[in-house]
Amino acid sequence: MTGPFFAHSTTGSKDGWERLEDHLANVARKASEFTAAFDSESWGRLAGLWHDIGKYRSDFQRRIQGEQIQAPHAGAGAALAYPFAPPLAFAIGGHHSGLANRAARGESSQMPLQQLVADNAGVLAEISRIAPKEMLEQPRLEVPPWLKVNDPDERKLRMELWTRFLFSALVDADRLATEAFYAPAKRDELAYDSINTLCGRIDARLDAFERNTQVNMLRGEVLDCCRRAAGASPGLFSLSVPTGGGKTLAGMSFALRHAERNGLRRVIVVAPYTSIIEQNAEVYCDVLGAQNVIEHHSAIDEEARDRVAHEPEVRRRLAIENWDAPVIVTTAVQFFETLFTNDPSRCRKLHNIARSVIVVDEAQTLPPELLLTILDAMRQLTTNYGCSIVLSTATQPALAKRDALPSGLSDVREIVDDPAQLASSLRRVTVRWPSGGATTPYADIAGEMVHRRQVMTIVHSRADARRLSEMLPRAGMYHLSTRMCAGHRLETFHALKASLASGAVCRVVSTQLVEAGVDLSFPVVYRGMAGLDSLIQAAGRCNRNGELQDAEGRPMLGEFVVFHAESQPPRGVLQRGLEVAEGMLRVRRDIDLGDPATLDEYFRALYFGSELDPRGVMGERRNFNFATVAQKVHLISDGTRPVVVPWGDAASRIARFEKSLKGKLGGSRLAARALQPFVVQVHDHELQLLERQGAIAVLDGFGHMLVEPFLHLYDKESFGLTLDEDAAADAAALVI
Repeated sequence: MTGPFFAHSTTGSKDGWERLEDHLANVARKASEFTAAFDSESWGRLAGLWHDIGKYRSDFQRRIQGEQIQAPHAGAGAALAYPFAPPLAFAIGGHHSGLANRAARGESSQMPLQQLVADNAGVLAEISRIAPKEMLEQPRLEVPPWLKVNDPDERKLRMELWTRFLFSALVDADRLATEAFYAPAKRDELAYDSINTLCGRIDARLDAFERNTQVNMLRGEVLDCCRRAAGASPGLFSLSVPTGGGKTLAGMSFALRHAERNGLRRVIVVAPYTSIIEQNAEVYCDVLGAQNVIEHHSAIDEEARDRVAHEPEVRRRLAIENWDAPVIVTTAVQFFETLFTNDPSRCRKLHNIARSVIVVDEAQTLPPELLLTILDAMRQLTTNYGCSIVLSTATQPALAKRDALPSGLSDVREIVDDPAQLASSLRRVTVRWPSGGATTPYADIAGEMVHRRQVMTIVHSRADARRLSEMLPRAGMYHLSTRMCAGHRLETFHALKASLASGAVCRVVSTQLVEAGVDLSFPVVYRGMAGLDSLIQAAGRCNRNGELQDAEGRPMLGEFVVFHAESQPPRGVLQRGLEVAEGMLRVRRDIDLGDPATLDEYFRALYFGSELDPRGVMGERRNFNFATVAQKVHLISDGTRPVVVPWGDAASRIARFEKSLKGKLGGSRLAARALQPFVVQVHDHELQLLERQGAIAVLDGFGHMLVEPFLHLYDKESFGLTLDEDAAADAAALVI
């Protein structure tokens, strides 16, 4: 076959088709630009040049011209690269199907790289007779110096993550080049303000804040520390600031200034919960301009946003594909699973993490069972990819390198001058610890709550939250748990905040979902005995802004009450945290929640008693089993299933989703995303209960939905989804 050779076709004349050599050159150029951020330009260029070299095969050219034949093309480039550049072979071989394991593994059905290479030997031989020799005959490449380490285990880990970055750059380059051919103007509107401009905006906002109260003066000191530290060279930092100390904006001030001074490209804020993201993103958008702040998390109601502001929502959807924006606000799940996914679409943004400032908010929530993998990623990002990482929290976990944690972090620089003194100065509560080990019945807690006008109690489980809530008068009672869909929780959250602000009766019962970073402040907070990290975060919802005053107008402390609950936290790290904290309380009888040394002792004990790699992720990474690693790295445990519940306009969105199933693609991605705000996650045994009752139906391609005559199982007023063995159909719904 003599050509011409094509990469992409259109419905028109072949004169408008994209030549293969043009596509390869465009992808090579883009991939080289993307990999420059981590000193790998020549590798990016070659990945782009060879990624679609399989399209020179005659079968592919016949297929693109209309013949109904199969002609996969990624294997040829992988076979060409494998003998001398296995990282390129992984990237090229997986740029459509995903990064594979090196060899066969029982956990993955995806073809391993070694088999892909062997199966494409004949295709490569054919292409070697057709493709231009100057394209095939490329000089051997040198790996970046930081990959040349003597320790074989360390070298494998570095090579594994580097392969992921090459893969990401190739996937993004390929998709952008293809998009530019089919829709050249699609990204024309994606322009952002510079880091320098954003620095000026946040400085102007923060300079306008008055330091007119003790709390505001201390927040000003935190800001001063952040500004001074911003000139430091990139690396690892900690921002140890108690709840209410102003670290949301002060931390962003540090991040933007630090990026400006060190030529870094963007700021990525990583938070554990969507409630924190929505809250913080709103603040960042107000200060920096909404067009510069990209939210990326599953709880976004895309349909509602699209109705309110179509163009900004289109911009956001484009930007989340590859995180090419100055400020990204995302979840820990999204961020860390992006580092270790093998999926091309999810991994596409990874290369844009290089040379970024990464603010890990509420760092104490990092899961111990993936700690070694996460610590290795943090270390590599700062040493090999030009990143700075800020561990931002009121409860710094004990992540420093030591004998008991040899994989811990070294050279972490604290931004605040004296965290212990700051914690003491920002103390806003007195703690009432339980006396002895006796359990306090929820009826007693309810009895105390009804004598408080504004109060919150945090319990261990959804069942406990409902039980305690039902003991309170309905007027002024608010319930929060994951039995409520995200849209319902958000509406409840706004309603209770309005009650707090107006001074109305506001009695809240919640699971621990309100603990980390949620902007709520009560004069009194109750918390079932738990790990110190949970207790500190719960205490941070009490007198958060130091607003309480006595009859003479003098500042006074809030009241934080810890009690032994009727139930225990879920098994795992939460149960282990409770055991460690109870052991410390037996020795001390009183614990200073603001003492950094006490927290360090707590986290050391917590990690010492926990398996830090029970899933064997590190070994799989060293063996370059990318597909298996992707299956093992999940920050949220599997075993739950989505059920769409009848809240808001869920019914109309279900109808649109079902209509989209009849299309050629078998379901619209946007229609599926539109259901997310109306989902409750249930465990497998709970799903089986709902199935036995006939309360749910399958929603093809998504999960399940609650159906008539069981829609009443979702309480729209307070509690969300009811799971009851004795639940019956709604008789009224059966009447025709």
